[in-house]
Amino acid sequence: MKINPPSKRGIAALLLGSRASCRRAFSRELETLVPGVVLGLASLWAVPVNAQAHFEFEMVCPCTVETSNLTSVDVHFGVKSLLEEGDTGPLVAQLEGRRQGGSGNWRRLGTVRLPAVAAEATVEPQEYTVPFRQQPAGTWELRLSLRGNNYRAFDSIHWPSEPVDINTGGGAFSSVYFDGTPTVSRANGNATLSLPAIKNAEGGSQESQVSVALVGAADLEVDREAEALATHAYNTDLEPGEEIASADVTLTLSSSENQDYLQLQIRNADGDILAYETVDVPQGESLPVREIATFDADILVDTDEDGVSDVNERLMGTDAADAESKPGDSTIDVLALYSSGYAETYDGEPSTRIRHVLTLADAMFSDSEVHAPLRLVGISEIELDESYAFNSPDPERTRKLIELHGADVAVMFRSFDTNAFLCGWATLGAISTHGTGVYDFADQRVVHVFARCRARTTAHEI
Repeated sequence: MKINPPSKRGIAALLLGSRASCRRAFSRELETLVPGVVLGLASLWAVPVNAQAHFEFEMVCPCTVETSNLTSVDVHFGVKSLLEEGDTGPLVAQLEGRRQGGSGNWRRLGTVRLPAVAAEATVEPQEYTVPFRQQPAGTWELRLSLRGNNYRAFDSIHWPSEPVDINTGGGAFSSVYFDGTPTVSRANGNATLSLPAIKNAEGGSQESQVSVALVGAADLEVDREAEALATHAYNTDLEPGEEIASADVTLTLSSSENQDYLQLQIRNADGDILAYETVDVPQGESLPVREIATFDADILVDTDEDGVSDVNERLMGTDAADAESKPGDSTIDVLALYSSGYAETYDGEPSTRIRHVLTLADAMFSDSEVHAPLRLVGISEIELDESYAFNSPDPERTRKLIELHGADVAVMFRSFDTNAFLCGWATLGAISTHGTGVYDFADQRVVHVFARCRARTTAHEI
């Protein structure tokens, strides 16, 4: 079952307040945790870190994505600098997509380039129109990542509950796009084109001698080999951040044969196709449209004040405007992995210790009024090189075991390392996700617990 995740701000606060709390030298027994807080520990390092150093800037919501036309998309967000001095340097907000279900790599769909933001300054949320890069047809998940000038991601928004259908029929292959929807009509061997403005996004490349070609095609896919039926040359170069004004033109067609599909292709002097849009289809078919309209992804918005954010209510299929309609308790399915060293510590029978500490962790959650019961879904031995405290098991093997058991998180029980003098650690996998808590890699769903440490360690790491 999916976990209703905490906010990113809550995770950061917990991180700052938990330095070295899982060291073996920690002497006080933890019996009851702060009500409503434990879930924020799902991805917490137990070793000292400087959390503030990670957050140099963050997105400010409302954060939404909406279709502009087939060659562009409107992205709405703001930026806040968390620095105390200096500035962030140039920033890049990247709209990304991947096939629904979390398989495959994230692909770049569009890019917003932003100037540096001064220390402690905020750029209020606003709309940015960017070229939408053509992708294979299918159902996709969207993510917006805010990156520094070295392309390191500092913050991200993910819409897992709002997949979108991306179809063919138009798209951009560069930083150039139509700022509107072009149309065409044909009569008496002529074609009348209604062309919106053509824009070149900030940070793009200069395109020389831009033109628009009307071509016939066999289907909705871009036809890179077709000869132009007519061409309108603007006789001008298009610099980044500039645009060519809209125009209505009538052109003589080079062929009177009817074409099944007509495309308008923006081209440069080299004949490269910068963007295209289908403007005519066979009788009985409809022109392709791309409908993208996400809800605001601010995890802190709770319209009906029932304690569950609107984002999570949409994810779970409940009514975000009705306080009586909300998800039930979030059960965390736990897979217990153990090393040979851990088994040896407990005389070859580690399962008794594992069940004990997980039962105790579940009781701590319950006593602290955290409605997230733990459910043990499997116990499995896995090979682990324990020569270094921060080694992890093979990621692919781990992923397969997690998927096999349907686990939300895996606990790696391992032998105590006398050199590290450490009782547990976990990656901060959900950091910079605005509370959506989406994990892309198997090792981000694994927490590590060492033998000969108090049972409370497992609760803390989970």
